[in-house]
Amino acid sequence: MHIRADVALECRYSARRLAQRIGVSQRKLQRLFRAELACTPGHWLRSQRMQAARVMLESSSTVKEVAYSLGFRNESQFCRDFKQAFGCSPATKLAQRHSELHGNGEVDPRGRDAAPRMSQCAATPCETRALGEEFHGLREAG
Repeated sequence: MHIRADVALECRYSARRLAQRIGVSQRKLQRLFRAELACTPGHWLRSQRMQAARVMLESSSTVKEVAYSLGFRNESQFCRDFKQAFGCSPATKLAQRHSELHGNGEVDPRGRDAAPRMSQCAATPCETRALGEEFHGLREAG
C-alpha cells in the first residue's frame, strides 16, 4: 500500500488532514513516516508541494499564480520555500521555460546563460525517497 502524491494536494498539504484521510492518528502518522522515510509528514508534504510547484511552473505564466494555487498566502514565502528546496528561484524556472520555448540562448553580461538549467536545482532527500515509496501499514488513499 502507498500514499499517492495527489493525496497531499487533496489534503491541502496538511499533516492533520492526511492523518484523517488515511484513518490514523497524527502520532501514528509521524511514527510511520519516521520508520519508512526517515522524515516527518510535514517535511514530506512540503516536498510534495514543492514538486507540484516545479511541475506547475512548466505550464504557468506567473510565479504568483502557482503560489496561490498551492495555498501559499504570499508569493514571497513561496519563493523562499522553492529556493530552499531546489537551490534556484521559481522565476529562474520560468525564465528557463521561456528560453526553451522561444529558443533564445541569451547570455548575461558575465558570460553565463541567462536562464540556468533546472538540473542545478536538486530534489530534497525526503521527496526523492517519498515519491512512489511504499508505506506498509497504511490504507491506500484513493
